[in-house]
Amino acid sequence: MKRMICLMTVLAAVAVHAQDSGPYYKAFEFRDNDPFLFCTKGMDIPDPCWVPIPPFTGQSVLTGICDPPTQYGRSWTQSDHDGLTRLEEICPHAQTSGDWDEKGGDPAMTPHKH
Repeated sequence: MKRMICLMTVLAAVAVHAQDSGPYYKAFEFRDNDPFLFCTKGMDIPDPCWVPIPPFTGQSVLTGICDPPTQYGRSWTQSDHDGLTRLEEICPHAQTSGDWDEKGGDPAMTPHKH
């Protein structure tokens, strides 16, 4: 019985490791589910509370527009918090921080505004 439990534990650990090492995808509700645009530009809202920073691997900086850190700024919305959580969760899975081919136009307008 102990052997069976050990075997099941090892198999479960291998399965979890295999899931972590493969491609990562998780749908999200911002920027029309476009991870490149979301990870490089952040949320498409006026006066964002945070913006992503290069190399666009899930790090951000507060803009100083929201409360906190500015006591007179606007309050964080649930969408602000959710967006930051998604940035930290999704963007670190990029293998590299690529550039947009500007010949293709603005990434926020290709193939439609998002």
